[in-house]
Amino acid sequence: TSLVTGLGINGLCTYAFILKFGWGIYGAALARIVVQLSRLCAYLLLMKKAGLIYIFRTSNVAREQILTRKECWEFTGMAIPSLLSSLAGWLIFELQILAITNIRGISEASLAAGALWVQFEGAMAAAQEGWIYSASMRSLNLLGRKDPGACKAFWLFHNMSAVVVAAMNVLLLSLQSALCSVVSDDLSVHRWFGQIFWLLTLHMQTRISCLVTTVFFIPLGKGMLRTLITFVSFYVIAAPIALTIALTDLITNSVGIKLGACVGCTSMAQLVQFLFNAVYLCRLDWHQAGMIINQRANADRR
Repeated sequence: TSLVTGLGINGLCTYAFILKFGWGIYGAALARIVVQLSRLCAYLLLMKKAGLIYIFRTSNVAREQILTRKECWEFTGMAIPSLLSSLAGWLIFELQILAITNIRGISEASLAAGALWVQFEGAMAAAQEGWIYSASMRSLNLLGRKDPGACKAFWLFHNMSAVVVAAMNVLLLSLQSALCSVVSDDLSVHRWFGQIFWLLTLHMQTRISCLVTTVFFIPLGKGMLRTLITFVSFYVIAAPIALTIALTDLITNSVGIKLGACVGCTSMAQLVQFLFNAVYLCRLDWHQAGMIINQRANADRR
């Protein structure tokens, strides 16, 4: 589902709304809306086919309270850190666009290439959602059952996801010339987009490892730690380095290197976040973590 809606519908709508119709930022926003609506429709169809929609109907026999104060507190404790972490991750792309537009001496062609990079990132990121969800849900299921092999299974899921993304990146690099010719008929845009295209594959590779290794923080009650790690890696480490390179002449005067620093900022942050996550998971007591998740999952049975 995420592959079809991500690469398929997102890519088609982005091409039609932005490149074909010339709707600019409104086209980009509309493309995201269409992708989310198509994904919602696909999920509802799958739920109906599996017979899950009827499960959400309340019974007249049981008079159990639908939502308790404790459940509201649990939901808030998980939702707020997740929302803050997501906002911290999304905001960096807005800062990327602002930084690109403020590079001294940047041309319209290189500016268009930077905007195309951000659009491509959105489509590729949407295609990864399925791998992230499947790896996280399967790992949480094993950990919640206190399976002794949960740790090995999690790293197996992570490695499989990373290998699949690496294979897709190899395919993208082999089709780089064709993709550059499709997105624009301007040769200058082709040249600039080709210079930063490899950073897109690096971004996607670090992204899958970064997000897969963050799945346990919120279920273990460490949601604010995840938010803190995201904020530090993006805005304390990566963003200052990228902005120093892109908006000053202290490091270089090359517009190409400055543009690469802007779009490569997220790869740097994701690599830092992955390294911290890996250290945290290596030091994690998986047996104790399984007990915590099991207790939280079965709290309503008491």
